Amino acid sequence: EDEVKKLGLLTKEMFLSWADLSSSEKVDRVSDRVLELKKSEERADEMQDELTSFSILMLQNSQSPTNADELHKIIRVIDELESITDSIYNLSKLTEDRFGKGIVFTKEERDEISSYRTLTGDYVSFVVDNLDSSDVDLLNSSRAMEEKMDSEHKRLSNEVQLRLENNKGDFRTQLLILEVERNLEHIGDYLLNISETLAGGK
Repeated sequence: EDEVKKLGLLTKEMFLSWADLSSSEKVDRVSDRVLELKKSEERADEMQDELTSFSILMLQNSQSPTNADELHKIIRVIDELESITDSIYNLSKLTEDRFGKGIVFTKEERDEISSYRTLTGDYVSFVVDNLDSSDVDLLNSSRAMEEKMDSEHKRLSNEVQLRLENNKGDFRTQLLILEVERNLEHIGDYLLNISETLAGGK
């Protein structure tokens, strides 16, 4: 479980690093920052392989149904955490693309992304900080956070759609915003999967 927590902390650190990069209007050596996130994502892949292989070995040698259930939970949580790191790396590439193409968000667009990014960051921290808990109350809190993210995603998607319909926003900028929101939505889904797995699917 300590190794799972390490993967969780790596995931959290990656999100914070991307959030810092994403919230900036001008960044030196963007490619270097993205490369660091790529290295972290590759490390997460390695950790996933190592932890999954170890868990499967333990599963094969397990004589207890209870232990087998716990090992299946660990494997699922590992997979979801690694999926989050993939989404974070995707977000870093989108941010690199934004800087590379000189895309500048309006204040409204910045505020929209900031709002959704903050919600997602809070959710990442909440789940990672509670990886050792199977409390149903925590699951209820997790579901509430995911629902809040889902509502925000729908609201922001509607804002993008309105800008496109009224020709008030640059087309490629709106597509980039939708891609950012899509990846953040995926992270929320993965986080809820983790919470439900820890709580035994309750």
